[in-house]
Amino acid sequence: MKLLIIPLAAALLVVALTATCLGDSGSSQTANASSEKMNSSLLKEIVLGSNVQPEAYLFTLEMNQKMVISNISDSNGTKESQEILTKSIGAGALNLTGKTMKMVMATLAVEAGHEENTSATSMEMYLLNDTMYMKIDGNWTETKLLGLSMKDIWKQQDKMGQQRESLNGSNITFLGMEKIGGTECYKVKVIPDMKSYIAVMKEQLGTTTILPYLNISALFDNTSISYVSWISKDGHLPLRTEIATNMTLRPEILGLPAKKAGNFEMHIETSYSMQFSGFNRSIKIALPEDARKAVTFQAFVSGNSAKNSTRVVQP
Repeated sequence: MKLLIIPLAAALLVVALTATCLGDSGSSQTANASSEKMNSSLLKEIVLGSNVQPEAYLFTLEMNQKMVISNISDSNGTKESQEILTKSIGAGALNLTGKTMKMVMATLAVEAGHEENTSATSMEMYLLNDTMYMKIDGNWTETKLLGLSMKDIWKQQDKMGQQRESLNGSNITFLGMEKIGGTECYKVKVIPDMKSYIAVMKEQLGTTTILPYLNISALFDNTSISYVSWISKDGHLPLRTEIATNMTLRPEILGLPAKKAGNFEMHIETSYSMQFSGFNRSIKIALPEDARKAVTFQAFVSGNSAKNSTRVVQP
């Protein structure tokens, strides 16, 4: 079994799946929603019915993942398993008016039983207008995002705006009232409409060169999702979202040839949480000076044949 490409493919799937589900809405409404026994339709109307959303906010995130990869021998049916645990924490800020974004993240990865090989990585990312600067373990890259309009670029980054679209195609169950950071919130369970998410996933992953033959329908048949959001009672703004996914992947789901990939199975459990604050705070994001001292090389944007000018700085 080729263990190099398979975890990479799985990581891409988890990120895309979470991005499809996640993005809390920055919505508010003047309608009266004081009843703590609000029904789901009224809550959905409040969240979706507003034309107001924050133009700037802060966020923190945390992700824990357990991936068990089993290689099944065709001769005797025995399994050889590998368990990989990862933990990521991050924080960032986004300013839609200024078209600027910053995010930092640290990730720890360990293979169970081989803790001596534990690895740690760090990432620092800036998005200024249509140009992304990324520093991974001391190496800076700069990529101009071609093939997308400025509007589409920032729509993809705006997690709050994405929530409106997510909720529009989902069912909502009111779970009760709960405080987040001292603020009274409506706690809701979001039940995704799988047909809608399959369409979004196809749009997001359809042009990727890593998973060109991914069977998205089979992926969702082998995936369970738990999605809970906390929306402030007074301002109707999102304060926290938690998403848990549980998926099983096999060669036919990833679209990999069985003879080359081998008879394997991956079970991936992921928990992801994101918390928001600092709505409409004055946020100024400045690019570090060392990110401007790069050496130029050529790169491609997925789904676009045009070349980007990318620069790299060695630590």
